[in-house]
Amino acid sequence: MLTLRSYNQAVAAIDDYLNSDSQNKEALAIKIRLLQCQHRVAYAKHVAKSLLMLGGDDSTYLDVYGNALLQAGDFEDAETIFLRSYKLDPDGPYRFGQKVKLAKELNRTKKDGNEKVSKGALEDAIAVYTKGVEKCQEQQLLSAFVFLNNRSACYMNNGHYTEALADIDESIRLNPFLPKPYLRRITCINHLQLADRMSSLPTDYVNALYASEFKNCSKTQVEYLAFLRQKNAFKTNVNPVSSQRDLNRLLEINPNILIVLDMYASWCRPCKLLAPQMDDMSVTHPTVVFLKIDADKERDVASQFHVEGFPTIVFLKNGKELDRIVGCDPQKVEDLVNKHMGLEMDMVPYWRVC
Repeated sequence: MLTLRSYNQAVAAIDDYLNSDSQNKEALAIKIRLLQCQHRVAYAKHVAKSLLMLGGDDSTYLDVYGNALLQAGDFEDAETIFLRSYKLDPDGPYRFGQKVKLAKELNRTKKDGNEKVSKGALEDAIAVYTKGVEKCQEQQLLSAFVFLNNRSACYMNNGHYTEALADIDESIRLNPFLPKPYLRRITCINHLQLADRMSSLPTDYVNALYASEFKNCSKTQVEYLAFLRQKNAFKTNVNPVSSQRDLNRLLEINPNILIVLDMYASWCRPCKLLAPQMDDMSVTHPTVVFLKIDADKERDVASQFHVEGFPTIVFLKNGKELDRIVGCDPQKVEDLVNKHMGLEMDMVPYWRVC
């Protein structure tokens, strides 16, 4: 059985091939299967749509896209695609008629459950979502995460945190690329005071941040930092550098990684105001390398990077400068960190897929 690393390597190899032949339909189809093996259902759906645009109304590509929609929990769109496929190829080997019925049943189940929630009938909604979970499990669909997420929310609203946590754990196993389940899991673990799982909370916070692609996540960041400080576990990941030689060595040994270099002066008040914000960002963005150097003392560094004022923040990758900021503007720094991190669709580096 392939490990997660093996799938990552396989996807990387396919991507290398697609860089030279981006419209190779066979390679795209292989990539979709690999992504689904990684449980990257949203990204697989995106690639399947591209494949369909290349292949046209061919039954093979319609089936791939319809199945990708089904795995991603987009039941209504899957029903539409399978119905269109059935009209084009009613007697083919893809059993489009059966897939239309399956997508329609799951879509109806989801809507029925949501309607009961809107009316406050949570126990009835739980029963409906349970049918959806069972149907997805019967068909071996990853989209059971849709019903598990909805059912866990109902359990939490009813105060059944143990049941909710079981659903959330399974949902994350099936689709670890959504932010809300991580936040709900944090709530459940805290409410149940599960000492043996408290150590996993920092990772859940980070996964929630990455799964949200750092959009509309300021509340999560604040909660995460407050949690670390409350537990006396906060530790900056900004690495001080003492010389130009050490700086160049660190740049050389960190290829393909975003590096944020803070060049400051010890007498500079804006530098002192920015420093704690950089500390926070270094914790909430653990895949980014944060460095700082007193460029007022290390004039060779100031000359190398053409520093004209303090603080100067330079964004680097593979030895190339991507951006820079002069002055104390923490929001702009964070915006550029998020911009240059190169988040790929829904790929989060910190979770574990069992």
